[in-house]
Amino acid sequence: MANIQRVLAENARRLRVLMHKTQKDISAMCGVSQKTISNLETPDSPMSPKLSTVSSLAAGFKLHPAILLLEGITDEALTDRQVGVMIEEFAALPAQRKRQVMDLISDFSRLERSE
Repeated sequence: MANIQRVLAENARRLRVLMHKTQKDISAMCGVSQKTISNLETPDSPMSPKLSTVSSLAAGFKLHPAILLLEGITDEALTDRQVGVMIEEFAALPAQRKRQVMDLISDFSRLERSE
């Protein structure tokens, strides 16, 4: 399992770079200090980010907070707001439907690996 802080640091930095923004720009967009952004982008920072910081960051980027915590997400998916909509729709499904979706994804992943 991935280290959540490392994944968050990588995704936050990648988003900032993709947007051609500085840490100062992101700080202003998200309403958090530049030092917080710097700490957040440091994978081995001794400071663990608060949930409110992750929420502020996601709101500033206009993304679902879960996107920031997805390991191995592509640049395209990282910046796609529709991914957040799909996460919310998945979360609203009944447990049986969630299992069916997960089974389909697992089957698809196995097919992809076997090709």
